Amino acid sequence: MRVAPIGLMCPGDVSRAIQLAVAASQPTHGTQTAIAGACAIAAGVAEALNENATVFSVASACLRGAQEGEKIGEKVGRV
Repeated sequence: MRVAPIGLMCPGDVSRAIQLAVAASQPTHGTQTAIAGACAIAAGVAEALNENATVFSVASACLRGAQEGEKIGEKVGRV
């Protein structure tokens, strides 16, 4: 997926990774489900680069990304 590098650009900043993943997804993958998935991956990668990251914190970041992406996708996503 092309959103993993977004997480690399935002080490430890899950919120920023989510924001950028939404922007990157909209041109070609602008559905609610695609935005949620992109946010999950970007958030997980960003958290994984946190020096104190654990498996649980990475999984939690992925879940947070999916949930926030779903809410954002509901507002801005295509049908």
